[in-house]
Formats: sequence, structure tokens, C-alpha cells
Amino acid sequence: MPKLTIQVFLGPSAEEGLVPETDTWPTPEGVFLELRKKGGAKDAGDRPPIEAGPSDEYGLVAYEKLPAGTYTVAVKPGTAPPAFAALRVLGDGDPAELVVPPGTGTEVQALLLPDIGERLVTLRAQTRDGQPVPGAAVDVQGTSYTSRSDGYIHVASKEESIEIMAHPTEAHQPLEILKKAEVGHGGPVTVEYRAVHARLVIRAAVNAMPVSGVVFELTRADGREGLQPERRRTDDTGLCFFDQVQEGMVGIAVVDVSGARCGGRPVTVDPKYRRTALRASPGSAEDLSEHFRFAPAPDGGPPGGLRGPEKRAVTGHVRDRAGDPVEGMNVVLYSADEKVRVGSARTDGSGGYRISVRTAGTYRVCVLGEDGEPGEWATVKVSSEPVVDFTVVRPSGSDSHKNPSPIKRELSDLSAFPVLTEEIGGGGRAPIAGGGDRSAGYGQIVEGALRDVLGWRPGSNTSGFQAALNGAFELRDVQGHTEFTWHPRGYAVQADLGALTGAQASIYNRAKNALEQITPLLDGLTPLDPAADPQDTEAIRTIVRAELGELVDELAVEGGPRIQRVDELFTLLIGPGSALNPDAIGGQLLQLRDRFGLTTSRVGTLDEERIVTNFRIVVDHVLALRAGWDGYRRLFDDTTSDTSLGTVLIRLSRSLDVVAQSVEETVFTLDSVFIDAAQRQTIRLEFPARGTEPKPPSILLSDLLDWVSRVATEEGPRLIRDAGKDGVIAITGVLTQLADLVHRTRQLTRHGTMPGGERLPDGMRTPRVRRALQELEEQLDDTVSLARAVQRTEPPFIIFVNDVSVGESGELDVTLVGRGFLPGATAELSAVEDPDLPVLLSRDAVNTGRPGRAVATFDPLPPDDDLTWVVTLINPGGIRSNTVEALTT
Repeated sequence: MPKLTIQVFLGPSAEEGLVPETDTWPTPEGVFLELRKKGGAKDAGDRPPIEAGPSDEYGLVAYEKLPAGTYTVAVKPGTAPPAFAALRVLGDGDPAELVVPPGTGTEVQALLLPDIGERLVTLRAQTRDGQPVPGAAVDVQGTSYTSRSDGYIHVASKEESIEIMAHPTEAHQPLEILKKAEVGHGGPVTVEYRAVHARLVIRAAVNAMPVSGVVFELTRADGREGLQPERRRTDDTGLCFFDQVQEGMVGIAVVDVSGARCGGRPVTVDPKYRRTALRASPGSAEDLSEHFRFAPAPDGGPPGGLRGPEKRAVTGHVRDRAGDPVEGMNVVLYSADEKVRVGSARTDGSGGYRISVRTAGTYRVCVLGEDGEPGEWATVKVSSEPVVDFTVVRPSGSDSHKNPSPIKRELSDLSAFPVLTEEIGGGGRAPIAGGGDRSAGYGQIVEGALRDVLGWRPGSNTSGFQAALNGAFELRDVQGHTEFTWHPRGYAVQADLGALTGAQASIYNRAKNALEQITPLLDGLTPLDPAADPQDTEAIRTIVRAELGELVDELAVEGGPRIQRVDELFTLLIGPGSALNPDAIGGQLLQLRDRFGLTTSRVGTLDEERIVTNFRIVVDHVLALRAGWDGYRRLFDDTTSDTSLGTVLIRLSRSLDVVAQSVEETVFTLDSVFIDAAQRQTIRLEFPARGTEPKPPSILLSDLLDWVSRVATEEGPRLIRDAGKDGVIAITGVLTQLADLVHRTRQLTRHGTMPGGERLPDGMRTPRVRRALQELEEQLDDTVSLARAVQRTEPPFIIFVNDVSVGESGELDVTLVGRGFLPGATAELSAVEDPDLPVLLSRDAVNTGRPGRAVATFDPLPPDDDLTWVVTLINPGGIRSNTVEALTT
């Protein structure tokens, strides 16, 4: 056992007796003690103190090896709770000393006492069921504390009544933000929290058999923002979960059953039970399985049950040239376009294999070597027959089933072709074979300058040019000569193809104006605390000024600010949380207020009150910016249809530049395997047909690379500059086609031969070329995804419900007034008070014959009283409108 064990307690006050009531007095965690032995050598006082610790959750500090003798004991500065620096050892001797006798097993108790006039206050952050909430931030009389792993907080206070401000954690939020508590000897003051999120569970099933592949979508149904649509797919057990659901009305709907399967058979969803709405309560767990009903597809089997899956499979044998079976070969089955891996199997002792498939269709099958690269390919059609048998023969060029290992293949690549040591992409663009002049003409340079300087699209309209010129420059006569001043058009900060526009321009302009007003107020603050240190006050003022400048600069970052950086700067300035209360701030502004003493209790004159008022104005500016950022934050989280056009264009221009660089790297890689510009002009790429699609026309390799380069460097940027959103929409189709052609080219390099039997050069099959083409394909796919975020259509918006009429058979006709209603739109009704009721869908597409109006027809409502029904309109493509109240039963 340890030589010495000290248990530390927190005493309620310095005036109390020294006998601890261990049942009620807390034990601090993380306290370091310093022991110094008395007597002995003359230089004993110069020796460093003996430390052990820190104290555990029971306040225990153990010393394993400690010589016998008398020791002075003290608390290491900065390790005890604030205002608990006085330490007293319990016993008959000196309260600042302890005696360690010879032997083992000495146990000592010690008290940490608060300052004179202060009393111990114990708080506990917990949930309603008594579970501790660790890491909770709680402000007591303006000082911040953090709860321990057991939820406890120990503070000292001179007040009889204290104010407690609780802040939300990542997983919990306080039930009370501000409360008052009396200081006494009773139990701990509890600060109750509840879980922030709800959890929704759905189990899809048909006759108790799980349905996999059903896609559910979670959307906000109460009109509030802050919750983006979220999708989940059921797994093999039919389950899917929506965790971290925010409080409020949400809607759950089945949006895709194309991949849904039950026992291998397709499944459909009952239209009357395909969506529901409910109010998500913090900390709740809801099972929504009964709100959704599924059934076999029309050809799924007899009523009352499901047929088992038809036995479809691809089977065959792998043999060598002599006809002997080859064991252990990996056979892989792909979709017809070779993009989706369907299944795989290894050959047995007879060389046979079997790969099961779920649906009929055309597939591609190949045998993989030990390096993972495909050998021979074959096309197989799986129809309604239960088994399709065919034979795959190993390539005739090898006598053994073992192909070269990946290391040997790479060494062969290095020995046959030069090592890639040339620097790529450091200078201007490399010329692409098979094209013309790649440099921009003088006219294009002039057009770009006119757009950037005047904000005007060049054309033949001279009056438009004159108006743009007059708007961009201001002329003044100064002492006989003319001076001009350039005024940039709007708040646009020109960058690449786009500009700082939309939400980013709005919040950036607000932040810039706020900084201009804050700076003189901040510089004019003077301390009201007569004991304030001038160096400390100037230091915190400099920090706040610097962080505000960093915030404004970050909001002006081209392509959108970094969300983490902006959040960090706001947290540094005003602390965690987003409460719009100047008196509840934290962070650097709280430190500035404390160091300057800018509180109303110190105000004695009008000048002093003006100083406090100026500080509150500074805080109000920062809080207003935080509120604006909270509203715009989601627009910068990802590129969506709500993202401003200027931000999207900046990101798109960067992506196009990456595509151009990938083309250069591909060209350099082809040169390194002896496929130079002249040879690229002779390699004609012929692509196989896919399914029922016609065979695409062939194209020269040089023309394909030149096409991609031109779109990325000239055609794409020019269309986007001149036509804006329409230009992006127009170029999206071209980028999609180029991505597909590069993918087909990469597939040819895997096979080595083209449909007509022509072989590709050996250099085209090297790993380095395939990797370069793969990189180019991925960059094109990313660019296509970015371009598709730009849409011409806007989401529908319901202004109000104009009329609700009931037909002879009880059906409802709901007339909506708003904008953005498209032909083919549908509508839905949901009950707010009873989320268990199924969501009613409109019988057919709503009638949008009149502009700004739509009439939706619904089946009769359930016979329930005192229900409020809300209506939502959904345009084709799943674009939902806001939700408004339709009627009350």
C-alpha cells in the first residue's frame, strides 16, 4: 500500500470546525499538493517540493515512497478550485504540517477552505432522470465553470443569493437558462439539462419479412430553417435510423423504392402510407414503422405472401490452353457499363464458379489476375432462365494461371519507360496535340477587362457602354484639370469567374460597416476600474480589434468563408452559444469588460455611463453579426441551389482549372510512355455499345484531350462569363459527355483492345496512364456535380390558402396562392396535433392553370375534431414549398 495517503475535502467556510462531514462535503479532483520535509541539511529549503497527484475523484493523493519525518504541506498554485487556496491538515498538530511515522499505511485528511467571508456552493449539472452532464459550462455571478465527469461544480461565493447562467453543450441544452439559488448547507443546486436531439427509427417489412433498399427522407415541416433534408436507406434487416433530429415538426417520406427488395423481389409502397409528420421532442426515441406500408410488386407472387427469388446465376469454368481447370481464380461480374460491381466468386477445384444475380439483364464478366487487373472480358445476357452457363478461357499468352505480381508489373513499367522526374504544372499550359492556338486573343483580354472594371457585358450597344462608364467613374474638375475616381459596381469583389455576391456579400458588407463603427468606440474606451492594469487593458483591446479584423477578412474569402474559422472567431469574441443578451456574453469581450470594469455599478457620472454605453454598442454589433451568420451559415456548408451564383462560379472556375491541369498531367504521362503528340493524332478510340444504346462514334485521342482542355480553359469560362446561370446550365451537358468519354477511354485501357479488335499501344495499358485518366475522370465528375447545383427553377412558395371547399362526396379542393407553382406538382396535407395520422396526398397533380394559383384535390379527411391541417406543395423533382395552415376541423 502507499506510504502516505492524503484525502482532500472542500470545507463550507473558513469559520466552520475542522472535523469534516465526509458524507456531505465534496472531494475536489485534479488538486496537486506540495510537500517539503522539515529539518535535515541546510539546503533542504532550496530543494524542489515533493509532488504526487493529481487527486482523483475521491480527493485522494498517494505517495508511494516517502521518508519518515515532518512535512509542511501546501496546495500547488492554480490547481485548487478558485478561492480555495487555504489548506489545513486535520489532527492534533500544526494544521500546516503532517507527520509521517516509520512504516507504511499512513492516512491523513486535509481541508481546502474558502476565503474569509465566502461559502462553498455545490452545483450539479444533470438530466431530469439524475444522470450527470459532464463538460457543461455554467456561469456563476459572471464567472464561468465547467462540470466534472460526475456533473459537479464547486465554487465559493460571498453572496447569500447567486445567479446561475447555464449554457448548452453539444448533446444537451439547459431547461432553464438563468436561475437564482440561495447559498446554504443543503444539497447541491441542480442545473437540469435535456438531450438536444430526438431519434427516429423505421423498420420496413412485408409480412414480417425485412425490406432493404428503401430510401426515406427527413425534412423540416414547420417552416423553420436549420434542418437540411436528410436521407437514409434501410439495411438488410429493414432498419434505418435518423439520429440527431432537431426539435420541431418534421416530415418523413419514402422517396425511392427502385432498389427496394424483400426476399429478392421488388417492393412497392402504399401511396396512402408513404409519408408522415410528427413533432420531434428533445431526447425522445420514436418508432415510426407502423406509418409506412409496403407490398410486393405487381408480379411479386400470389396474394398473402411473397415468392422466393428466382434462381438466376452466372456460372462457368476457367481453364488453361490445354483445357485443364484452374483453381483459385477470381471471377468478377459487373454491370453492363462496368461501373457497378455486382458480385464475385473464386473457382473451385474443377475450375467452376457461380455468381448469383437478382435481376435479369446484360452483364460484363472478367477474370482477375493476382495483381487485381482484369484479363479476358465477356458479355453475358441473363434472362428468365434460372441458370446461364458459359465458359471463360484464360488469355492464351500465359501457360500458368498466375499473372505477374503488382510489384513485378510496376518494375516492368519502370524498366520499359522513363521515370517520372520532370516537374509538371509549374509554368504555362502545355500545348495539346491536335488543336490550334491556345493563347487568348486581344479581343478576349479586352472583354474581360471591361467586365471587371465596368461590370458590363461587351456588345454592340454603345449607350449601354456609356452608361456603364458613367456609373463606374466619377469625373471632377480640380484646378483646371479633370480627375476621375473609380467606383466598383455594387459590393462585388471580382475573383476568377464569379464574385462575392448574395448572402456572402450581404454579411460581409454588414461586418465591414460594423467594424468601421466599432473601431473608434473600441479605441475610445477608458477603464472605470481604478485598479486596472494599463498593459492588461491595452492587450485585451488589441486582441479584440485583431479578431474583429480577422472576422471581416474571413467573410470576404473568395468562394465562401471557412465555416469553422468564422465559428471559432465568434466563440473567441463572445463565447459559446448564440444568446442575444449583451449581459450574458463570454469570450474576449467579457474579459475586456472585466479588465476595464465596464459595469453599471461603477458608473458615477454621465461620462462614465457613456463609456459603458459605447461598450454595449460594440457588443450589440457583434451579436447582430452572429445572428446574421447563424441565418446564412447553411448556405456556405455545401454547394446547393440556394448558394449564391457568384460563390458557385468561383468554385466552378477553380474546378475547371483543376481539370485543365489534369489534362496537362495526362499529356505528360502519355509522353513518358512514348505516346507523343504525333501518335496521339493516330490513335482512334472506338467504344462499345451499352445495352440498347447505339454505338458512339469514334474519336481521336488527341481530339478528346484537346476538347477537354478547350472546355476547361476557353469555352466553359467564356459561356459562364457571358451567359451566367444559363451558361452554367448549357456547359453542364458538355462536361457530362466529356466525363463519360474519359471513363470509356479508361475502360479501353483496362481491356487493351477495342471492339473492332485493334490493340492499344502498350504504353496506354501502363498503371501510370490509367491513374492519370482516372484522376481526370474524377475531376470532371466533381465539376459536373458542382455545375448541377446551379438551377434555373426556384422553390415554390405559398403565400396563403385562398379557399377550401368540400365536394358532394367529401373531397377537399384547396386553393393556394403563391409563386413558383409548376405543372405536374403535387400537394399534401398533414395534421399538426396528431402526427400518427397518415399524410394525405393530392389525388392528381395540382391544377396550375392560372398564374400564381394552384388547386389541389384531396380525399375526405379522417373523422377527427380539433385538428389543424397544414398544406405543402411539391414541384416536380421533389422541390418542396413552405408549409402553411389550410383548415381546422
